[in-house]
Amino acid sequence: EGSGALSGSAQSYSQGGVAQGQTHHQVPPQIQPDTQTQGLSLADMLAAKKAEMQQAGSRSGFERSTAGLQAAGDNGQLTNGPATGLLAGASGERVRSNDHSLLSTVNDAIEANRVELYLQPIVGLPERELQYYEAFSRLRNEIGQLILPRDYMAVAEAAELAPIIDNQIVLRSIQVIQRLVERGKGRKVFCNLSLNSLRDADFFAEFMDFMEANRWLADHLVFEFTEEAFERSGAYEFERMAFIANLGFRFSLDQITRLDIDFKALADRRFGFVKINSSLLLGNMEGSKAQIHSADLNHYLNRLNIIMIVDMVEREAVVRQLRDYNVQYAQGNLFCEPKPVRPEVFGSAAEVAA
Repeated sequence: EGSGALSGSAQSYSQGGVAQGQTHHQVPPQIQPDTQTQGLSLADMLAAKKAEMQQAGSRSGFERSTAGLQAAGDNGQLTNGPATGLLAGASGERVRSNDHSLLSTVNDAIEANRVELYLQPIVGLPERELQYYEAFSRLRNEIGQLILPRDYMAVAEAAELAPIIDNQIVLRSIQVIQRLVERGKGRKVFCNLSLNSLRDADFFAEFMDFMEANRWLADHLVFEFTEEAFERSGAYEFERMAFIANLGFRFSLDQITRLDIDFKALADRRFGFVKINSSLLLGNMEGSKAQIHSADLNHYLNRLNIIMIVDMVEREAVVRQLRDYNVQYAQGNLFCEPKPVRPEVFGSAAEVAA
């Protein structure tokens, strides 16, 4: 899954980074992939690493992660190939597959640049005004059918393809963030990261170089991990999370299945958001192993500087119940289902509908 020790430039992030209270740029500069530490452009870095890895008979994590994307030009802009449809109508038929052809389908989608960015709004209650976005990946097979993460992610992780997908979604999310901020509508975008992305030494080193050169993104980009991934993390993964946090980024915990989590420990690791399923929050307290009553949970998390987002909100009756639990943020198909980003968002004449 990845090297057991830090390699290359990733080692420098154990002591460096931004202090927790440091202010970042409010208006983003053009994304500059140049690293201040090495004085090399991303294109130069990729070329050097490609030559190095070709001699070793393999490909670097970041180089293969940018397959189908033109990572950087002379002007430092990030560009990429067309993405299907900020937000278009839902499109495409979902496909499920559990046979051996799924891995081939996933690999083909990556190689053909059919990794698509979908966004779902997170709203503030009770006004239901847009506050944040969550970014989702979708793969599209050769006949246009959609493959959802729950159908392909296990296969992608087993084949060590998850960092490639993560990288494409992060890069495209950054393009959306740029456009939003340019229009004065800067909002945080939540992007999921897999443990494989943390463990992939080549990917992570170049990922950190890029984020180091673009620290202003810490005000706009939140990296999200599932509860299951967090619980499978050890000292190595937590150390790499700390490297990211040292640059000023915050994390979100998703797919929570129980409420007896050590939220203080989460806060200490720079988790500033937790997402709790509406049925878990409103359901059986004994079954959720909660030590704090659900009605008091939001106040408790606020004291830890953690924002609670209740997701999987599908019915109006749930929204009415959430009022009694002092819930301030919610997400779910009731408000808006995940939708593809309009393709022109990735073009020079893009207009983002925030």
